[in-house]
Amino acid sequence: MFAIGETVIVKNLDVLLKEKALCPMDGVNGLYVDHNTHYAVFSDFNFFNIECTITDIDSNDDDIPYFLSCGIWVPAFMITKKPMPKKEEVKPVAKEGQPKKEEVKQYINQFNGKPFSKLFLKLIELDEKIAEFSDTRFSKLKKHELLYIAKLLKEHGALDLDYNNLNQKELATVCYTATKNL
Repeated sequence: MFAIGETVIVKNLDVLLKEKALCPMDGVNGLYVDHNTHYAVFSDFNFFNIECTITDIDSNDDDIPYFLSCGIWVPAFMITKKPMPKKEEVKPVAKEGQPKKEEVKQYINQFNGKPFSKLFLKLIELDEKIAEFSDTRFSKLKKHELLYIAKLLKEHGALDLDYNNLNQKELATVCYTATKNL
């Protein structure tokens, strides 16, 4: 029924009572047993409703075969498979009379795995080579990359100062500001 490595959830006491898998033990308050009295659980059992992984299965024990990662042996009726999260696609509904938004091509930085910001996308539209730069933040770019951006901005009229004598931090600030105004 279950396999090693499978993620399961220990059922709640209310569920076990509703399923009639457990019943109260006569004469002992807060103790519940299965119908064959092979397995007993107290009402304050610490493992109700927790998520565990099956780490071992005793094929010789039909009553309590599953060992969980939380350190307990349980019968099959005590656990249930963890439900898989439902993936629902949310499709935006375009209202009548409104044009559909164009899908923006997303570029992922190959060095840090992060998507480029809207500012970088403006620069990438001017020159796709910028999509190969070392970072997605102006402050973390190398000086030669910032000089390339400054040259590109100057060619497109967004920058009108001499950027060759600026240090890396000043160059990052100038390029960021000029790109915002692009």
